[in-house]
Formats: sequence, C-alpha cells, structure tokens
Amino acid sequence: MEVSPLEPRAFVYEIGTEEMPARFLLPAVEQLKVLLAEALDEAMIGHDELECYATPRRLVAYCRSMSPVQFERFIRIKGPAANVAFDRDGNPTRAAIGFARSHGVSVGELKVEETERGKFVFVEKRVGGRATVEVLAEVLPAVTAKLSFPKMMRWGSLNFKFGRPIRWLLALFGNDVIRFELAGLQSDRISRGHRTLCKYPVVIHSAEEYFDALYRAHVILRHDERRELIKAQVEQLANSFGAKAFMTDELLDEVTFLMEHPTAVMCAFDERFLELPEDVLKTVMMHHQRYFPVVDMSGKLLPHFIAVRDGGTEGMDSVRQGYERVLSARFADAKFFFEEDLMRPLESYVEQLKGLLFQRDLGSMYEKVQRLKRLVERYCRMAGLDDELISHAVRAAHLCKADLATKMVQEFTELQGIMGYHYARFHGENAQVALAIREHYLPRFVGDELPTAILGALLGIADRMDTLCACFDRRIIPTGSADPVGLRRAATAVVNILYDQNLHLLLTELIGEALSILSDDGLLKRNIAETQNSLMHFFRGRLDALLQDKGIEHDIREAVLAASFDDVPDAFIRANALLRLKGSYNGFGEAVIAFTRVINILAQQRTDAEFEEGLLIEPAEKRLYDEFTRVKGDLPETLRGADESEYEIAFIKLSELKPAIDSFFGTAPGTGVLVMHPDIRLRENRLALLQAIERVLLQIADFSRLIV
Repeated sequence: MEVSPLEPRAFVYEIGTEEMPARFLLPAVEQLKVLLAEALDEAMIGHDELECYATPRRLVAYCRSMSPVQFERFIRIKGPAANVAFDRDGNPTRAAIGFARSHGVSVGELKVEETERGKFVFVEKRVGGRATVEVLAEVLPAVTAKLSFPKMMRWGSLNFKFGRPIRWLLALFGNDVIRFELAGLQSDRISRGHRTLCKYPVVIHSAEEYFDALYRAHVILRHDERRELIKAQVEQLANSFGAKAFMTDELLDEVTFLMEHPTAVMCAFDERFLELPEDVLKTVMMHHQRYFPVVDMSGKLLPHFIAVRDGGTEGMDSVRQGYERVLSARFADAKFFFEEDLMRPLESYVEQLKGLLFQRDLGSMYEKVQRLKRLVERYCRMAGLDDELISHAVRAAHLCKADLATKMVQEFTELQGIMGYHYARFHGENAQVALAIREHYLPRFVGDELPTAILGALLGIADRMDTLCACFDRRIIPTGSADPVGLRRAATAVVNILYDQNLHLLLTELIGEALSILSDDGLLKRNIAETQNSLMHFFRGRLDALLQDKGIEHDIREAVLAASFDDVPDAFIRANALLRLKGSYNGFGEAVIAFTRVINILAQQRTDAEFEEGLLIEPAEKRLYDEFTRVKGDLPETLRGADESEYEIAFIKLSELKPAIDSFFGTAPGTGVLVMHPDIRLRENRLALLQAIERVLLQIADFSRLIV
C-alpha cells in the first residue's frame, strides 16, 4: 500500500565512523538528542520523541513519526522608518525596495504602521511549509558539526573535526534519502554491519526497517539492550561456576560501548598470582583489560575472569586462550614490579619525588609533599584532633605521594595511593597512617566511595586545596567544558568530604591556610584576597550542584547559599530543614513574607550606628524589639552546628515575630513605623534594630530569595 506524501514517516540518521573510544559515546548520544531536537523545533518540524544510540562505529538518531512538511505561520518583520522608506510624494526609496526584495515581497505589500517610536514599515510573510526532506538536508550537517568530543580529529585534507574520522552517512526519511554532503561524503541509504560478522554493505530501503536490517547484520544497536545482554551473560557464566562476577557500573558501561555484538567467555589464570594484593589483580583486569573478575560468595577473588568479545561464538577456544595469555603477561609484570618495590621501604621513595613535576612553576611533588605536611597539621588542629592523630596525619602526608615513584604505580597509575597503603603496611607503618595514604585520593570520580577515617579526609582536603589555590592564583581556572587539571572534581570532592564527615571547617579558613603556605614558599603571583574570592565563587557553584543533586529546590538553594555557605555541612542542614518546613509548616509562607520585608528594606539602606533602646518611641517598634528580645533569648547564641530539627525549631520560633513585623511595617490600616524618619538618630536606630533581626535570620537563609 502506497504511503500518502502527507502522512508522518519514520526518520533515521546514522553517522558511521572509525571506532571511537567508549568514553566518547554516551556524552555524544546525549548531545545528539538535545541538538537535533532543538534544531527540529526551530525548523518547525513536528516529531515524536527522538531515540539516540551509539556503538563504537556509529551514532544514530531515530524518530518513529515525523511530519512530512514544516508547520506554517505568519510573522511580522519591522523595517525602516516610514519617512526613510518613502519620499514626500509617497514613492518608495532604495531602503523600501531593498527591504521588500530581501524578504521576497513586492513594495506594494509593505505596510506602514504607527508605533511608540513613530511610523515604521512592516512586512507580513508566511514561513514554513517546506518539505521535511529539504529542511533536514540543512539541519543534519549543521547538527553534526556542533557535536563535540574530549579530543577532536581532522583527517585527510579536510578542516572538518569529529571524534574519529567519518566513513559513511545514512539519512532516510521514510523511503527517501536525505541528500547532503558532509566531510567529503555524500549521504546515502547504505550502512555497514558488524566488522567481522557482516562483510557486505547493508542497504536500508526505508527508515522503518533500519533496526531489523542492522540486527540481521549482527549489530545490536540499542546500547541499553547490549548492556543488559552483557550483564546477563556475565552473571550466568559466573553462576555456572557457583560464583559471582565482580561488576561495577563503570566497567559494564565501558564494555557496552566497546562492542556491537557481545559474547561473554569464562577464562582462568594461574593461582600463583593470587599472592598479589586483590587491588592489583582487579585493577589489571578491570581498568587495563576490561575483564570482569570472578569472586566466591564471600567476595574472595577466584583464579577466573570473564571477558567479552565483540563477535560470535566461532573459535571461542582460541579467543579464550588469547585472553588468558594476555592477562598472564600483565600479571607477571605486576608480580615483578610488586616484588621489586617491596625490596625498599616506602620512605625511601620520598626523595625520588624531587624528580616528579607537580605543576609548571610550582615545583616538584616533593615540594608539594612538604606543603601538605604543614597544611594537614593546621587542618588537624582546626578540627580539634589530639597530638597523636596529628603526628599520624603528618606522617601520612610525608608518605602519601611516595608510591608515585614505585615501579608498580608508574606502570599502573590507577593504583596510586592503593600501593602506598600496601607498601606502608608491609613495612610496618601505623595502620591509620596507611589508611590515610589510601583514602586521601578518595573520591576519585563522581559516585566513588569517600574516606572513612578523619585522617584520610583531612589529608585529601589538604591535597586538593593546595592544588586549587595554586592553580587559581595562576588563573588556571576551568572554562566551559575544559578542565584539564580536574579542578571541578577536586572542589566537588572537598565539599563532599566536608559534608560526609560532618566537618564544620570554614572554606575561607581552609583556603586561607593553603594560600598562606604557598605565600610563605614564595609561590603566589597575585593578590590573596582576589584569589580567595574567586575560589569561594567556584565552591559556591559546586555546592549548588550538589544540593541540586540531593533534590533541593532552586529557590531554597539560592536562599541558603546567599546567606552563607562557608560551613558546608551547615549549608546542607539548613537546606534540608527549609525543604521540610516548606512542605509541612502551615505558617511557612506568611513567615517568609514577613522576614523578606526586613531584608528588602535593608537592601536599600544600612547603618553603622549602634542600637539604643532609649530611642524607641513608637509602640510598634517597642513591640518589635520586645518580641525580638524574647525570641532571641529562646535561641542559642549561634545556630551554626545545629541539626535539622534545631533549625526547624528556630524558624518556627522566629515566625512568632510575624505579627510584630507586620505592625512595624504597617500592613494593617493605621499601623506602621516610618523607618526612613527625617530625624537621623531615629532612622539609624530603626535600621540598627532591623539589622539585628536580619543577622539572626541570615543564620538560616536569605528569605528574600524564597518563592512562596
């Protein structure tokens, strides 16, 4: 049955490439979906939800139903002033003729209309109505050119950049090819199947048959389907051995984007390698070979692993032997490095850090370690730790980077800190020292585990603060998506650690101590206050993002952070308390409106004058002062360090000021105090009273930012 040219049709766009790194693909899929949807909406093309997928060799956008033509609409375009467009006799000037020509209308179709700024020429024209195939031929190359990758490539003599060279372009709207040229290629209806399982080109006759055609060509296009298939295969193989697979989401995602047709295989390695620390074995298997370790039901590592090949089951014995041979060689290297490293105590590697550069103009890793020893001691004293713990923290700082000079870490960089822990324990270092060496690198990435002990937490904060302060002093600051030093990750880790450990250490003081040590060593190039302000603004952004991740609404985040975010756990506690109050306390909105009146009037004028009770003359201001004195007496001197329930109680207590505030500002007829009194002493005294109230309110939030 023939399809009507006016009926919606399916659409598919496939960008075929040389194999792209797994880490490129999911961000590219998300970009493609957003950019293409925006472009279609802007082009007035009606469409169902876009589906976007990726394999190592292709990025795909698919839509089950798309309008065959653009929507139509009328637009009015303003042109030159009437006296410029027409002469005194009403004849069109060059301005009118050019304006009409540029919009494809005759001069007779121009209209003169009166506006606030005088008479102007307008043109009304209908836009849209073009065939979708024609519009997509313009949209698709533009969207493709906007896709960005961590590393971009050019190939041949082309100036076009992409994550990897593009080798084919498939673009279909229903049965029709969407014709365009990009990167020296012409779009067509020809795709490619699996690299080894399908040797012939795949001709796609219509967008509707695209998925079935690729499936017959041994390509499982939907990455969520590949992920579930890999997970099921790996779990089934492990279960058949009475064991389970050690599977992380990160590894599962990476393997998913490394293949188009996954087939899992159980493999084994020599039991003698189990003498190595499990951390080493798992790192080699997971990070270097992308294999899944196998553990028994108690979690103990077994001499087995599961690999996933990109292909079918043919020749699986040879494939298995190849995987085992490669892993055996890697384990043999690791065993050699481990035994060599253990021949010397960890302490002996510290001196070698003098040959490892930290950052240009910032000296070696050895010099960074010397700063960390001083900085972590200061942080420990700020946290109130005893002398024994402080000595352990300083010792951990002394050794925390030593494993960077070991053979094992130089070969397997993911093991930094982990090998420091093992070597420290082997050579008899204190258990808390060894754990701090390991944990000061945590978290390594978003969602990673956090330090469990205070020493690792403080050493990790010191390490990151030293880096952040040194880089911000040199204006090495993240811009856009570029963050080569990982400063966003470092700042996010600091915030997460402070919150998780409930450490009420002020960011300004942590930054100040780090800058002070850099200054003592003559490493600062710019004004300390300027760098500190810049860093605090940076931390505010990180904290806002984390609060958002925890479900805190935008206005509450703004209100809390505008008041203060120096104490990170306190900011989280206040945000959670307000979120709960907003949803459960009946008087929340009315109290916020009253508090906002106090804050808003002080935004217009403030005073340095001291408050004097004797200058109160109006009944309403006396009432406000009396009520405030009573309420303040029921509150602790400072709310910082309070828990959520204590903040909630404080808010409810402060809400008792509402009637007195309303009376003071005259919300009812015949009431109110003139704050801006002609008598300067009365005016400043009233402002001073309001400022005293504001200081208490701002211990919770800037209520003027809340939406009620």
